[in-house]
Amino acid sequence: MPRNYNTTSGLPYPRVCRIVIDHHEDGTSTVTYEERTAIVDAGGAVRLLDGRPEVRMLPLPAPTQPVGYVNPATGAQIPGSTTVQQMLMGITAICRRGQLLLDGETDPLQPLP
Repeated sequence: MPRNYNTTSGLPYPRVCRIVIDHHEDGTSTVTYEERTAIVDAGGAVRLLDGRPEVRMLPLPAPTQPVGYVNPATGAQIPGSTTVQQMLMGITAICRRGQLLLDGETDPLQPLP
């Protein structure tokens, strides 16, 4: 039976609460994520319905393989795609910014021209 991914329906849905990306020495990467059943109440607040997360692991696609976008509120596919390479570049940029700020560097928030 298909699960509900529409957070606007008032029905329970699987919410990803934690994501861990592991880069292995052999060059492969995996994602482990924790999923809990949640509902968005009438006031728009997320309510977790269960106490223990389900832990799931999956391999990441090849770095340049296109991956379609999904609307996080409704679960519906939307036009366009990204790649694992682009996603990791964005996450690495955010981490590097934090590292530079910890090192007392000026804020690298502004992109290069």
